[in-house]
Amino acid sequence: MTADAATAARFGLALPCGFGTDYAGTVDQVGAGVTGFAVGDRVFGGALSRAVADHVVVEAEGSIAVGGDAHRTPDGVDDRTAAVLSIAGCTAAAALAVVRPGAGDTLLVGGAGGGVGVFVVQLARLAGARVIGTGSAASADALAELGAEPVTYGEGLAERVRALVPDGVTAAVDLYGTEVVQAARALGVPDARITTIAAAVDGITPANGANAAPGALEEIPRTWPRDASSSRSPRPSGSSTCAPPSSSRRAGTSAGRSSSTSSRCGPPCAS
Repeated sequence: MTADAATAARFGLALPCGFGTDYAGTVDQVGAGVTGFAVGDRVFGGALSRAVADHVVVEAEGSIAVGGDAHRTPDGVDDRTAAVLSIAGCTAAAALAVVRPGAGDTLLVGGAGGGVGVFVVQLARLAGARVIGTGSAASADALAELGAEPVTYGEGLAERVRALVPDGVTAAVDLYGTEVVQAARALGVPDARITTIAAAVDGITPANGANAAPGALEEIPRTWPRDASSSRSPRPSGSSTCAPPSSSRRAGTSAGRSSSTSSRCGPPCAS
């Protein structure tokens, strides 16, 4: 939220404007030429800085940042859950697309208990990686439930991680500050396998929504019904400030557009 025109312009916005980006609801109107959606379809998606509304008009081939987008909500995922997927889920998918964790990897996640972090942890576990997640001592049980091995943040992080993982970590995602970037470097992780959505660090590739693979937003909710080895099914965190939950959003698609099932995520949270 900002009242400063220059700040708004950094996100491609002009004042006055709405707020909120994530939405979920039911299609009540489709535009001419749209074939992939029908009235009554349950959908979720993003509409940059205008999703807090009774009705949201989005483009069937748009993106979160330009025109808004829409994705089908799978059976078994309610609107309240779907409404937190777009920004947090897409940002998590984008970060993992940079470092590409898989079986045999040990991923260090900074801010693992936050709105984006809970997705990073669970998606990495689904990919077969071991996950070490930083957080407060109070968050340790919650991180373990998600499938991460918790470690407290703060001074001495690299040493605590080294004690927990003597063989070392192979990739890292920093979701706040620079602490995890610096710890990962101290642990010998190459810069190419470190990413951040927080403060810029020379030599480190930042993650943004454009990094997410096509279809990422469709794949994330499809993982809900199943378990992944020792991790529970992915689920969102109530701590996400970028994704206000709502079960009342209703989405329509704009006229003259054809539907698309590709995920076009756009930038991390700018709402």
